[in-house]
Amino acid sequence: MSKLPTFFCNLLWFLSSLPGWVRFLWACQFPKQTQKQILKKILKKNHVTRFLKENEFDRLTPRKYEDFLPYIESMMRGRKNVLTAEDPILLEPTGGTTSGTKLIPYTFALKKEFQRAIDPWICGLFMKWPSLLFGRHYWCITPSTTLETDSEIPIGFDTDAAYLNRSQQILMDHILAVPDEIKKCTDPISAEYLTLFYLLKSKNLRLISIWHPSLLVIQLKTLKIRFDELIHTLETGGLPDDIKSPIPVLKHPRRARQLREMGFNPARIWKRLKIISCWVGASGQEWIDQLELMFPTVTIQPKGLIATEGISTIPLGTKENIAAVGSHYYEFENEKSKERLPLWNLEKGAVYHLILTTGGGLYRYCTHDRVKVSGMFGKTPCLEFLTRNNMTSDLVGEKIALSQAQQICSSIPIPRTFALIAPEAVGNSFRYVLYLEAMNPVPLDDFFEKELNQNFHYHHARNIGQLEHSVVRYIHHGVEKTYAYLEGLGQQRGNIKLSALRLETNWGSVLEDNLNVGEP
Repeated sequence: MSKLPTFFCNLLWFLSSLPGWVRFLWACQFPKQTQKQILKKILKKNHVTRFLKENEFDRLTPRKYEDFLPYIESMMRGRKNVLTAEDPILLEPTGGTTSGTKLIPYTFALKKEFQRAIDPWICGLFMKWPSLLFGRHYWCITPSTTLETDSEIPIGFDTDAAYLNRSQQILMDHILAVPDEIKKCTDPISAEYLTLFYLLKSKNLRLISIWHPSLLVIQLKTLKIRFDELIHTLETGGLPDDIKSPIPVLKHPRRARQLREMGFNPARIWKRLKIISCWVGASGQEWIDQLELMFPTVTIQPKGLIATEGISTIPLGTKENIAAVGSHYYEFENEKSKERLPLWNLEKGAVYHLILTTGGGLYRYCTHDRVKVSGMFGKTPCLEFLTRNNMTSDLVGEKIALSQAQQICSSIPIPRTFALIAPEAVGNSFRYVLYLEAMNPVPLDDFFEKELNQNFHYHHARNIGQLEHSVVRYIHHGVEKTYAYLEGLGQQRGNIKLSALRLETNWGSVLEDNLNVGEP
C-alpha cells in the first residue's frame, strides 16, 4: 500500500528539482555571467552591514574564520546588520577553531544557495537511475546534539531535511526509510539499533546517502552482531533491554520471516539498492572496498565538495564533480603563482586553493581546500578535491585541526618536553594518540578524550562508533626521533618544523619503545 505514495512523492521531488537542473545546465554554459550576478546580488543586499562598511570588498584579502569571529560574537549578542542585512536563521556548528567548534551563520539566502546545488544533484540522480523513483531512501540522520553557548541566535538545524525547501521536507516523510524522529534518540546505541530496524523493514531501499563510508560499514557490522535480536524485534515489536525508542516500534512478522530465511547478506536484504552516495577519498578507500564486496552490483557515487560554510561541487554521474556555479561566488588562488582567479578563468590541470563568498556573510573566506581542475562541463570547470591545506586530520569527518591540537598540547596539566597528536589504525577503525614525553607521567587518557570531545565533529564520530577511545602514550626522545624520521624522508633538518598534529597513522612505530600506556 505504501508503494504508490512513495512513487508519487519521489516523482514530485524529481519534478520540483527539475527547474533547478535546467538553471544549472544554463549556468554551466555561462559561468562568467552567472558568477558576476551572484556576487553583485550578495554585495548589493549586504552593503549596509558593519563588515562591508569596514572592509571594501574589492580590496579585501582572503579571510580565515578567526577574522569573522568578532562579528559572529556580536551577532550572538543580538546585534543587527553585522555580516548580513537579513537576520540569520541559526548558527550551525562545525569543527576547526582552537575551541574545537566553529559557528557558521545561516541565512535564507545561504539556504537558497545550497538548494541551487542540491536540486541539480537530486534531479541528476533520478534521471540517471529512474528506478530510484520506486523506492525509499536512507539519508543518514544526525542524532540530536546539544551545544551549550550564550547566544540569542538558535544553534543547529532541528533536522537534516532543513537543508531542503519546505515542500521537499514534506515529501521526505514518504520517501525516507528511517523516520526523522530517530534524531530524538540521544543514546547512540539505541539510535543505531533503531536505524537498522527501519532499514531491515525497508525491502524496497534504493538509495543510501551518508558522508563517510566507514559509518555504513560500522552499521553493517552491528547488524551482523545483532541480527537475531533485530529479527525478533521485527517479529514481535519488542526491544532489547539496552534499547530505548522515542517512537512506537511496530512488528512486521512477514518481513522477519523473509530475513530469517536470507540470513545476514546485505546484497540480498536490499536487493533493489542502486546507489550509495558517500565520500570517496584516500582516507575512505578501505571502507569503500568493503562496501563493494558487500554490495557488488551497487554503484558508489562520490560526494561533492560540501562544507558547513558552503557547497563547492556536485556530482553528476560517478566520474566528475562539477563546480556548483549557481550557488556561491568562487575564487581560486593558484598554488604556484598565488594569483587569485574567478571560476571562469581556471586552467585545466592546475591546482588552486578555494575561496568562498556566500549569502551567509562569509566574504572571501578561505576554505583551505586544495582542488585540481580535472575537466570541463560545458564552460564550467570540474574540480577534484585533493586535500586540506591547513593541517586538519579528517579520517571520518572528525576534523581535528592543527589549532585544536595546539590548544590541547598547551593545556596538558603536567610539564612535558614533547607532545604530538596523531591518528592510529585499530583494526578497521582509528583512534587518536597523544605521544607525550614528561618527567613525571600520570594517566591522562580521560583528559585527552575530554579535550578532543570539545570538537563537535569528533564528539559525533565517537558517538556513532566511527572512532575508538583516544589514548596517551609516554615516550622517550620524541624530538630526536621525529627529526631522524623526517630527515629519512628527505626533509632538510633546517626546514623541519615540529607540529602538534601529524596526519600519518604510523607515528607509533616512529616514537614508541614498546612502553605501556601511561608508563614512562
